[in-house]
Order: sequence, then structure tokens, then C-alpha cells
Amino acid sequence: MQIPHNQEQSFEEVLLSFTPWVNKDQPAYPLNRYILRRNVAGFPFAEKISKVDAKNLSEKLLSSLYECFPKGIYFSSNTLTDKNFHLLFEHLFLSNRDRLHPEGGIFIDKESGLVALLLLEDHLTLFFHDSAFQGTQICNKIQEVEEQISKTIPFAFSDRFGFITSSALNMGTGLSKEAIMHAPAINFLDKEIESNEKVQVHGLKQESTALHNLLITTNKYCLGTSENNIANEVDLVAKELYDLETKSKEEIKKLSPKKLYNTFSKNYGAITFCKSLEFHEAMQMASNLDLGIKLGAFESPNKTLFFDLFFSLRRAHLEAKYPDDDSPIEEKRARLFKEIVKDVKITI
Repeated sequence: MQIPHNQEQSFEEVLLSFTPWVNKDQPAYPLNRYILRRNVAGFPFAEKISKVDAKNLSEKLLSSLYECFPKGIYFSSNTLTDKNFHLLFEHLFLSNRDRLHPEGGIFIDKESGLVALLLLEDHLTLFFHDSAFQGTQICNKIQEVEEQISKTIPFAFSDRFGFITSSALNMGTGLSKEAIMHAPAINFLDKEIESNEKVQVHGLKQESTALHNLLITTNKYCLGTSENNIANEVDLVAKELYDLETKSKEEIKKLSPKKLYNTFSKNYGAITFCKSLEFHEAMQMASNLDLGIKLGAFESPNKTLFFDLFFSLRRAHLEAKYPDDDSPIEEKRARLFKEIVKDVKITI
């Protein structure tokens, strides 16, 4: 198959227009993300692969991806800058401790909510973003894509361990599912759910400050289970968290009006008059602002602002938005924050 040349848009334009977490219908719990990792049999992992093998492997994988997603857009690693990579890892909410291989690249199909990374840690990493909460359809699509690619490209598989991945944590199905939600009320009341041997929740208690009340529910392991079991176990815990967040909001409404007024008015004043913001300050304000909107303390044309702000206020995103602005990043952050929330009004 001849690979299309369809880069009419720049990498930044394509990436920044891909925003599956901004879900106006389900703002507190915008999406589930499925991450599938595969390696091709007979080749070393991306860290050790030769340039020649990496080039041939990328071409084969890319050709298969276009057969599955003909409207996709591909950007080769060697055409991207360091700023592009920082933007990529911020935008996908990934650690940027690893770089894509020079012969790898990024494939994006906005229509299906897919992002594929070629030659990161594994040869192929597929991200399926589900903002319609169609878990069964997504699992079927993952199986369909995997079967299509494996017709011509055999994946590394062990009868004992399942699919071989660069990290032992992902061995087995090679599938992770992440339920992503904003749950400020749970942390406002310092609540949590009982631990689960199959699923972990990031963002509660000690992690609440670091993740700014963003909760990520994901499977602990991939070995000795099935794709459907992973999806169902994560769904059960995510639903429990979502229900707890809803109940917690109702509890907060019963608290002293004076306490709520002090909390939200201080944040509103800080947002209105700030000249400079560190990221953690901005996101704590954004989280409180979102909670205030849900509780009726603020009037806003949008149901939520948290996920609009969560990515937009990060360093690489600010640099992309203001490429010719030499002012400190903290000043850019404060300026954009105030611009995004300018129509929000306090009502209490």
C-alpha cells in the first residue's frame, strides 16, 4: 500500500485539535482511554533496534495503520522538534522520560479517537479514546485492528506470558484501561474508596495535590486476565468513584455557606487579579472553580473548565500558543487563565 502524503496541517495544528477529554455532555468524567502495546516478533525492543530495522518496521506498521484508518495523519519523528515532542507528551498526558526512535513517528486519526506511537518503548503503542463510553465497541475495535495488523506482521507472543512488552507490568494482554475524571468533591471531603487488588486509583489523598483532583483509574496488571475483564474491572471502580463524587457534592452543599463563600471568593479574587501563576497554583484554582460551578457558586456558560485548562496551561502548550512572546511562562499562564474564565461570575 502506498502511504498517503496528507500533511496539509502542521503537527501542532493536528495535535491541538485532538481534544477527546473536553466532553461537554459528561464534563466530570470525560473519557476512558485504552492503551494497547505490541512488539513485532524477531526484532529487539525500540531502545536496541538498529536504524535499518527500525525504518523497515515503521514502514510496515504505518502501512497497516493506514489500511485500518485511511483518514489518519502521520508525522515522522525526524521531522519534529524538541518543542513538538514536549507538546506531544503533555497533550497525551504521558511521561516524557522516553523519546520516540528517530525512525518512529506519530499517527493520529481524529475521527476514531486514535493516536498511535511508533517505536516509543514498544514497537507499537495504540491509544483509543472513548468519550462516548462504548466499551464493548472499543474492545471489538481493538481486536479488529490487532487482527488486521497481525495478518502481515506477527506480534511477539509467549504461550506462558502472553504478548511480550518492554515492561513486565504490561505483559499478558498488553492492554491498559484508564478512566479519567475530575473529582474535587471527593478530595474536598477527604474521602476514598476501599482498595482493590485488580485496580488502582491515582489522585486520592497524598496524590490529590500533585494531580489537582484528577483521578485516573487503571488496571494494576495485564497478566492472567482478559481484555474484557480489564475493561469491566476498571468500569466498576470508576462508576463507584463517579457516584461518590456526586454524593460528595451534595454533602458539600450542606456545609456552612460562609465556609464555601470564603473558599470560592478567595479563588475568584486570585484569578481576577493574578499577574503570574505557577502551574500547580493555576490547576488548584481551576479545580476549585469547577467545583464552584457545579455547586452554583459561579455562573458560567460552560459546564466545566477544568479539562480546557488542564492542558492549555502547561508549558509546551503555552509556548505553542505564544511563540513570539518572550514574557515569563508564569505570566502567559495567568493571562490565558483569565481569558478562558472571563465570562465566569461569582453568585454567592
